[in-house]
Amino acid sequence: EHPEYTHERTVIKTEDLMDKPYLCRTIENIRPGGCDSCIHKGKIKSPIVLGAEIEEALEDEAIAHVNAAGTTMFFKPPNLPEPYKRGRNGGIFVVEDGDYIPVYEHDLYLVKRMHDSIRGESVLARLHLPRENLKDFVIPLFSLSSKEELRKILSFNGVIALPKQLDRIMQYLVVCAKNQQLELDIEILRNQFGWVDNNTKFILGSEEIGLTETRYSPPSETTEKIARDIYKKGDLSEWKKVANVYNRPGFEPHAFGFLAAFGAPLIKFTNYNGGMINLLDSESGTGKTTVLKMINSVMGHPEGLLSKESDTLAHKKFRLGVYCNMAYTCDELTNMPPESTSSLIYEISQGEGSGRMQSQVNMERKNDTRWATIAVGTSNASLVQKLGLLKSTANGEIMRLMEYQVPRTTALTKNEAYQLYEGLMYCNFGLAGPVYIDWLVKNQEKGVSKLIEVQNRIDAAANLDNRYRYWSAISACILTGGIIATDLGLLDYDMPRIEQWATYELIPSLMRELRTSVDSYADVLGEFMAKHNSNTVILKNATDSRNGVFEVPFLEPRNELLVRIEVDTKLIYIPVKVLRRFCTDEQIIYKDLLSMLYKAKVFKGEVRKRMGKGTKINAPAVLCYEFSFADDDVFGAESMIRDT
Repeated sequence: EHPEYTHERTVIKTEDLMDKPYLCRTIENIRPGGCDSCIHKGKIKSPIVLGAEIEEALEDEAIAHVNAAGTTMFFKPPNLPEPYKRGRNGGIFVVEDGDYIPVYEHDLYLVKRMHDSIRGESVLARLHLPRENLKDFVIPLFSLSSKEELRKILSFNGVIALPKQLDRIMQYLVVCAKNQQLELDIEILRNQFGWVDNNTKFILGSEEIGLTETRYSPPSETTEKIARDIYKKGDLSEWKKVANVYNRPGFEPHAFGFLAAFGAPLIKFTNYNGGMINLLDSESGTGKTTVLKMINSVMGHPEGLLSKESDTLAHKKFRLGVYCNMAYTCDELTNMPPESTSSLIYEISQGEGSGRMQSQVNMERKNDTRWATIAVGTSNASLVQKLGLLKSTANGEIMRLMEYQVPRTTALTKNEAYQLYEGLMYCNFGLAGPVYIDWLVKNQEKGVSKLIEVQNRIDAAANLDNRYRYWSAISACILTGGIIATDLGLLDYDMPRIEQWATYELIPSLMRELRTSVDSYADVLGEFMAKHNSNTVILKNATDSRNGVFEVPFLEPRNELLVRIEVDTKLIYIPVKVLRRFCTDEQIIYKDLLSMLYKAKVFKGEVRKRMGKGTKINAPAVLCYEFSFADDDVFGAESMIRDT
């Protein structure tokens, strides 16, 4: 009813402003008070938003995500619970009174429910950002119900929101989590890599390799850091160029150690928990550390998976438990104390972490740490000799350890080695492992059958009985792994030549080393007497001041009398308690000592003897062990007599 109104002018004005909508404040300036009764006043900036509709994504419509490398991948998000909707062009909205209210401007949704033994029940969230790789991250339920904890997790993973928006996101995620509890089964977050679910699946980093598919396996709090170093990079054919160097003649020691990467997943099927290989050479530059990096390159980053010299013993054992059925590598064991060396070797073969008690409660902590693997280390000094410093007889550890020299070879020039191991290897890794594990999971029976065949062949050729069971199992797994990897085309190795080296060179050399250790039982008495030289009397048994027959002893004790050597009877007497205490200190099983000396016709039995007979020492008889050196002076008694 305006006097200047015309229909034509209104149409022209409408066409002119079709793409230039007025703001609320503009309308209110033109017509003061006209907006006072508007229910949207203060909530919107322009009336045009009342006519806008959010185009919802179609059901089962996949999200096209372009990653940082420019590759387009498609992901099917779950159907969101009411009243939440996903926009056709991304983003999450909640429908209230017919209005679409933004929750978050990018696609953010929950993928699965999970249970972590450390963090309890959790959900896996997935975030699509336009210029970044897709992000999957875990939100524990106890954090989902805490605004501050949730804010930290979301912001850490790239979700930026002010308090008001954060409230909407929090409410949205809680509704989604409750909906998952109605629709999805819970999955287990793995705390270790390797075989799971009755050996039907293998966890490799963040992948679960199964019989029918390979799925994403979210790392737990325990495995998260290590899982970052288990990934693929480069080209398999380029990695093979590096790995195939060990097929050259003269590289058999290197190849045997390297093939532990393929042998470790098999050790579980031998019913042993594993053992250790130590690559030894006093010089640097023989390629010991490179072998360890090559082992790691099968599954992931060559150096990221390597335990260092500076790592504590507890850290080494922790990683051993996380790797579980993957080969464990540890560089430079040279400076590790004998006690720690012994502990590490024993625990590797026992397959179980150390038991611990709960703090402030007289109860054991739950110990789920189990493993079955092959550990490979390097040192510039012999671990066998180091164990000898701790114990006079260290057969228990030696039988679980395969230690051998890695010689320097001229088959590879310095320039070649640098290009291969400092260049090509770091650009190509983590490619062979998934292929090998995938075959092993799907052909487990065939793989175990081959393992038994190889082990029987090695045992027969090298004459290995039950004493050498650890060497037998480790060697069989390594050689079988090499055969399978070669058959799969992952390697081009002359496996018969490597097997021949292991059977006829490596194992016999280990046996010689062991025999030297076993013979040391005969030296225990020599060590005891050398240590107690000032506690020894050397004399003739016929000497006795009571019957008038008296000769001055050849050697008299300067301290407490602990050893009696009789020149005429060729007998030695040592108090039982004294020798047992010595064996305990030296970690020697005294029953084994006496048994072996009995077989050598040295140990004669237990007798009561006056240790001071024929001397000025007047003491009653005590229970002693009686030893003879009449047939063969195996522990140096004759030389002691001559020296006196």
